[in-house]
Amino acid sequence: MLEPDFDFNGQIKEALRAFKKRYPGKIEVEEKLFSDELSKYYKTKMSGTLSIGYFLNSLAIARNDPFSYLDIGCKIQYYVEDKVLYFCTINTARERLVNWWKALPVEEKNKFH
Repeated sequence: MLEPDFDFNGQIKEALRAFKKRYPGKIEVEEKLFSDELSKYYKTKMSGTLSIGYFLNSLAIARNDPFSYLDIGCKIQYYVEDKVLYFCTINTARERLVNWWKALPVEEKNKFH
């Protein structure tokens, strides 16, 4: 039974805080995520024993996850760099993608035509 006043958005932020605290230097979370509404439509209570894999799957942001219209609006993105898992905002993810494209040699860009 769902609780009408449950803070679904807050539980996502709490999970991010817990992962960052439990795995210092292995998981980083962009601070801007904590001041934003992360998923307007997310209405699932997460388990108290939450794994990274379950967290990513439950938000439908895991690799190879099929697109779901139920999850439109999740504002969390992630990437791995130098063996560190980073959770970031959509704006940061967009900026990273644009910078990657700008730095790509022309011959590599041409492969996408």
